Amino acid sequence: SILYTITMSIERRCYSSILHRKTKGSLELSESGFNFRPDNKSGGGENGAIIELIPWNRTMKHQVSPVSHSKSLLKILVAPPPHKNGGDNNNVGGSNASFTFVFPARSDLESARKEITSRLKQHCNNQYVNIAATVNNTSNTTKKKKRPRTS
Repeated sequence: SILYTITMSIERRCYSSILHRKTKGSLELSESGFNFRPDNKSGGGENGAIIELIPWNRTMKHQVSPVSHSKSLLKILVAPPPHKNGGDNNNVGGSNASFTFVFPARSDLESARKEITSRLKQHCNNQYVNIAATVNNTSNTTKKKKRPRTS
């Protein structure tokens, strides 16, 4: 029998009234990554608040503040972009960067955390399938034969 897996995924999810670097805006989670856009009223882009799309393959981990904490915080740790000519527009330097977001409600924070976890798992599974296929194709040629025991 054939097993079919149906995955339901929302293409884009936007959380509004989010604070990043004291700028109010919206955090958007999509199939390809996440970004932050300041509200028009916030004076958009001050203090480097705009975050262009950061792909999931650069997202190393995410954390939320404990329930006992007074603010609902989400921190996302991101790896540096791969080296390329022409620079990068993501406001992320050559080392790991972190982005902290303040959510207006704990329920929105938990929803975002679950969605990020799901998207990261989905992305990692796709990467591991490709890596496993490569490893399986090369591992057969590198195995050494066991020597017979001599007693």
